Amino acid sequence: MHAYDESYLAEAKDHLGDMFDYAVNTLGMEIRDIFERFAYSGTGEMFEYGHPLFLAGMCGSDLARRVLENTGRPGPYPDYVFTDYSQEYWAGWALAHFQWYSGISFKDIDRYGLPIEEVVRMYYPLHEADISKFLDIAGQRVHVPEPQLKEIRKEADMTQARLAQLSGVPLRLIRAYEQGTIPLSHAEAGTVGRLERVLRRRLV
Repeated sequence: MHAYDESYLAEAKDHLGDMFDYAVNTLGMEIRDIFERFAYSGTGEMFEYGHPLFLAGMCGSDLARRVLENTGRPGPYPDYVFTDYSQEYWAGWALAHFQWYSGISFKDIDRYGLPIEEVVRMYYPLHEADISKFLDIAGQRVHVPEPQLKEIRKEADMTQARLAQLSGVPLRLIRAYEQGTIPLSHAEAGTVGRLERVLRRRLV
């Protein structure tokens, strides 16, 4: 299940590609630095969930400026002049597609098998190939452990009863998911979606 409609995907890919390219090749940043600022600042999460401001409301360099301002890196920020499709542009372009396709967060893609530096290095064998080749390789590389609903609920400082009340998911189901008698991965998409909206975390 994709967080946003495919009609926004081309813009999302272009904007993330431009953001990485601008940060690295105009501002002189390390790819790790801009990636972590994006993925861990909350902007990455809003991008993942299809917030229209980030998918269509601003260009890639504006996205970079917002991330940098929100993470304490002051300007000035020079104008972005696109010259060519760099490795960093391709990394952002491909990564945005895989995130949309898989539903895995940028943070989890990075920490469970495909760090951003490795995506950049994949440019030379893959930049002229169909995107499906990258999706296949990324899918084989990234293995996210199944999240523990109980731990996520406790991080949110929420009781089972409160989660049931806010999400509309029956308390008995929440108990079953937490005890492992029913795997969360077997839950209906609507049920998972209601839990995710309350917990503000992707679950499956």
